[in-house]
Amino acid sequence: MKIRGFTLVEMMVVISIVSVLTLSFFINFRGGEEEFALKRSIHQLALDIRGVQGKSTATQEFKGAFQGGYGIYLTDNEENYILFVDCDGNGYFSGASLVCSDCMADPCIAEQYSETVETISLETGVYLSDVTPNTDGSLSILFTPPDPTVTFYPDDDYVLISLGIEGRESSSQYNYYYTGLISWQFMNYRASCDTSLSFPPDCSNPFPGSASDPTLVYYDWFTSGWWYWGSRIYQRQETVIPGPHQTIEVNKAGLIEIK
Repeated sequence: MKIRGFTLVEMMVVISIVSVLTLSFFINFRGGEEEFALKRSIHQLALDIRGVQGKSTATQEFKGAFQGGYGIYLTDNEENYILFVDCDGNGYFSGASLVCSDCMADPCIAEQYSETVETISLETGVYLSDVTPNTDGSLSILFTPPDPTVTFYPDDDYVLISLGIEGRESSSQYNYYYTGLISWQFMNYRASCDTSLSFPPDCSNPFPGSASDPTLVYYDWFTSGWWYWGSRIYQRQETVIPGPHQTIEVNKAGLIEIK
């Protein structure tokens, strides 16, 4: 009996299919892991905000004595945030300034430590994509006992904290719509671009156009978003495609909500 095996072509086809499926699996797996990391990070952030709220309510000591309310400090585009104690009573994080006392021994020694209690790192690939409101990109949330009272710096009725995935930020998609004809009398005030470039052309180096050359592409430098191709006018429409993100809202009642 004659036994037929696989030909080299058949084996190559099977190997190619398996390779494509394996690559697709790993790409999807990586994307899924990033989004799980994002969700874990937003829940950890919510727990840490609730944690500093609890420290303030319990008037927890810092370096041997109660030195003020506890809070959290966040900065745009960072991969970590800071839990702090408001030793100087100014209502926000004072950075590296040595404003906290060392009360581990008696008597207390003033100005020995900064307000940093702990620096928390987000999971790999996750970062603080936006904090609103902010001052120079930074935001302090402070809980002051006994209630505790919630203070935001800068001040607002509530704050929004968003986490994103690095490399998967929001992107812009541009569409061009033909809207009608335009005369040379309107065109001759515009700059023009070389049509050898793909549409839409790069108009970063404009040169004067000519009414006798209908192949020129014209760009309206005075009204952003309008393109001119020969004797036609196109309108550019931008669509922002948001990247994966998770957002927390905190209000002055101390309520924390993951959106």
